[in-house]
Amino acid sequence: MAKLVGIAGWRSAHKKFMKKQVELAHLEVKRAGEIVQKAFFQRTPVWMGEAIVNYRWGVGAFKSGQRGAVGSGAPGKTNSMAMGQEPRRPANEAVVRAELLQAMASFTLEKGLYFSNNLEGSKWGLIEDGMAPTPGAARNPGGVIQIAMQTTRANLGQNWKA
Repeated sequence: MAKLVGIAGWRSAHKKFMKKQVELAHLEVKRAGEIVQKAFFQRTPVWMGEAIVNYRWGVGAFKSGQRGAVGSGAPGKTNSMAMGQEPRRPANEAVVRAELLQAMASFTLEKGLYFSNNLEGSKWGLIEDGMAPTPGAARNPGGVIQIAMQTTRANLGQNWKA
């Protein structure tokens, strides 16, 4: 007959270990979300900010609803600006960044984290097809999704498979 001793200590150590692993996984998902968000922000041109502000983060399901652009002042001559320099970009990116932080506050590994863009399909199609604002003056003729996903895969690192 064998007698097991120290089980209470093992259980306590195991619980602490598992809690730490879940915390590390949570941080890794947050880091991955930031990488995804950055890749899509970099590829998405801004005029009023609608395309950016409609990136949505949800926990357990895709977030629904289309949002209007935020910020004030003239958008400026964005066709002559470098991507990332548009006046309306910071305010609209801030809305999405805040939503990611909010989502991470209720995120669990069981529910999952969801990312989408809820911009009206015809508007998103112009951007994705490299035809925004017009076919001859597209700010991002390469589109968004395919290149943003390649960038994401390249930056996720060893803990992720794409």
